[in-house]
Amino acid sequence: MVINWPFNKSYCMSKTIVAVDTRDLKKGKTGTHTYLDSFCTEFKKINRQEDAEIKYYFITYYLPVYTGKNSIGKIVEHLLFTLWKQFFIPIYCILYQVDILFCTDYFLPIMPLPTKKVVVFHDTFFFEQPNHYNRFWLKTFHLFAVKAAKNAAQIIVPTKFVEQKVSTFIPEVTNKITVIYEGPKYFDTILNQPSPKDFSNSKINQIEKWLQGQKYILHVGTLDYRKNLLRLIKAYQLIPNKHTIKLILVGSSPAYKTSNGTQELEAYINEQQIQNQVLLLGSVGDNLLGHLYQNAFLYVFPSLNEGFGLPLLEAMQYQIPIAAANNTALPEVAEKAAIYFDPTSVEEIAQKMALLIEDEAIRNELKSQASERLQCFNWEKSAAQLNKLFETMVAQR
Repeated sequence: MVINWPFNKSYCMSKTIVAVDTRDLKKGKTGTHTYLDSFCTEFKKINRQEDAEIKYYFITYYLPVYTGKNSIGKIVEHLLFTLWKQFFIPIYCILYQVDILFCTDYFLPIMPLPTKKVVVFHDTFFFEQPNHYNRFWLKTFHLFAVKAAKNAAQIIVPTKFVEQKVSTFIPEVTNKITVIYEGPKYFDTILNQPSPKDFSNSKINQIEKWLQGQKYILHVGTLDYRKNLLRLIKAYQLIPNKHTIKLILVGSSPAYKTSNGTQELEAYINEQQIQNQVLLLGSVGDNLLGHLYQNAFLYVFPSLNEGFGLPLLEAMQYQIPIAAANNTALPEVAEKAAIYFDPTSVEEIAQKMALLIEDEAIRNELKSQASERLQCFNWEKSAAQLNKLFETMVAQR
């Protein structure tokens, strides 16, 4: 693993150096990947500013990241991850006299360093849903992540909801938590792509053939039990005019067996013989994802627990009317840009979906609210806020 210094060293000595651990970019394109990738994009823009007080240094992990299901592979991956965080990262910080280390994956080096450490907690699932993680990973989290958080200079969280949760589980860190909202995924180029009818993509053609000209409800996210997708499918079956609209679920299976609801969903769809109405599409690329958002009639988010909920912003970006669970961080993020339901009630989920299907006035109002609400979420604004925090931290030394 070799790190190339990206700037002229004598020039950088007059700057504050923030090192960003980019290992998460090796993993699947989940919300945490989008989070890190979006911040890196903005940090690179700051690096191009001659008068910027801070220069960003991206620490690249050159080994592959194992995401399979083999137990030995998982153990090796955990060991390599621990070695990376607790050995290689500290060496790099010392070697390059890094002022601030920024890690977006809950974990920091626990050894004392002259470098100030900042970590991101996207949620508190490790505390709330320990049965969804294997024992080795849980021990790693409590041994390293919780201890490091207590010694961190700052903890970044995506919502006030997560701020409250982190304060509850780790009360010692309450006074050093900063809320920085996320932004929608960069779909700028996708928005300018031709429509699916003109786009030569076999997958899109297959979906169009399956839809047979009908509208569809969209959900994007891993097929995790937490996402509450079985209730969503059952609620969809209760919609009176379900034969005029279909349901597309986009997302891959989660890494952990105990949280993987894929087989249960597949079994239910087969048992009910609704393959022609409900489509499990799996993971898709940004191009196809952009087109799915662009043409969706409704977006439904029935999750039981979310630290933020990036797909809400993506749906707002495409002016899709949203129905969402009335829990955790979702009302904080969407506010008036969604209608809400009790995610434990199949009947209520169905009622809200039916309402949006039938009431054009409500759909139009939600689209208007989405345009207004989306102004609060912008990666450039988020990066500027984080950059300002780094400047303040150095000034306080």
